[in-house]
Amino acid sequence: GPNRGANVLNLRVTNLPIVGMGVQVSDILVVNFGPYTAASVKLLSSSNNIAVLSVVPPECKICTFIQGSATIRLTIALRSDPSISVSVDHTYWRSPRVVSSSLGSLATTVMVSMDQSVNRVGGVLEGSNECSQIFGGQTLILFGLEPTCSWTTDSTTLQINLGAGTSIMPGNFLVFKAGAMATANGLAANEQMSNQLAAPEFPIVLSVVLEGPSTVDMCSSLSLRATAASSRAVLYNWACYDNA
Repeated sequence: GPNRGANVLNLRVTNLPIVGMGVQVSDILVVNFGPYTAASVKLLSSSNNIAVLSVVPPECKICTFIQGSATIRLTIALRSDPSISVSVDHTYWRSPRVVSSSLGSLATTVMVSMDQSVNRVGGVLEGSNECSQIFGGQTLILFGLEPTCSWTTDSTTLQINLGAGTSIMPGNFLVFKAGAMATANGLAANEQMSNQLAAPEFPIVLSVVLEGPSTVDMCSSLSLRATAASSRAVLYNWACYDNA
């Protein structure tokens, strides 16, 4: 079940000494999830030595989540004699979280790493539509004109191809919409979250191509053309030095 806002569990237990439906189950049983007691326990039915319990799991504050999940022991014991008990594994699922986000080497892409495989709520969309489903408006503006977003095959990494005129910089925060992503099994959707963008780990200097004549006489005009492959606005600073 999800770690927060837990779903109700229906547990089928045999040989449970419950007299009838009017009995307070909490007077007879203790239901624990690891060190935590269940938020509530109710008896749904009891017949032929089989009882069906409705249990609301507590939040697991000590769980160590790996790939979004953590498994602990669910134990049902008699309150009068805790040595009489039964237990089974119970898996908690935590909603997806961002591990890191950073600019690519040329600062034209952003890579977002998640803590688990992600199930996109509503299905994966293409290009700019996927970006708009995941990010808030203030973040989308920073991505420039018509950015595209795509997931890796295992849905653990999101690549954002920044559009023309992008203004996003290291230190800016990416804001993710609530409910856009869920665990692989769909049990726990993300809350609104943000992550501070890091600088490129291995930045590459922008490649600039300068075209024009290598020599020019003093009375002729000079025409030069500089180009740089980047989705970002490039600023040029021209200067001429007389080295004669």
